[in-house]
Amino acid sequence: MSHRRLQKSRLRKNSTLDYVKRLRDRRNEQARQMEQQYDESFEITTIVNVERFFRHVIGILGKGFHPDTDFNDYVESTREVNEFDDHSEVTSTFTQEVGDRYNKLLEQAFCVCEIADVDIYDVALTLS
Repeated sequence: MSHRRLQKSRLRKNSTLDYVKRLRDRRNEQARQMEQQYDESFEITTIVNVERFFRHVIGILGKGFHPDTDFNDYVESTREVNEFDDHSEVTSTFTQEVGDRYNKLLEQAFCVCEIADVDIYDVALTLS
């Protein structure tokens, strides 16, 4: 491969990685702003609240959300590859504080769905 082609290939790869990083940063910032809506004062008391909370969580996690999964168990993997090494880094999707708060809200969602005789898994599947 010519030097010029190799250089273009590296530029394309670097610009793609930069683009992915910018998207991830923007998504994380949006998630932080939305997390403020679900502070300690927010409680899930209706099916509408359950749906609203699930939409928020699915917006962050995508189709990987499942009501049985502890929020502190979700992780993100960044994978950067170059010609010299293969580097992968895993980080928690949520801080411990946010994960614990979301787990509390999920418990409330289970209670609300049980009282209303609504299948929480159907709610999650319908929204994802």
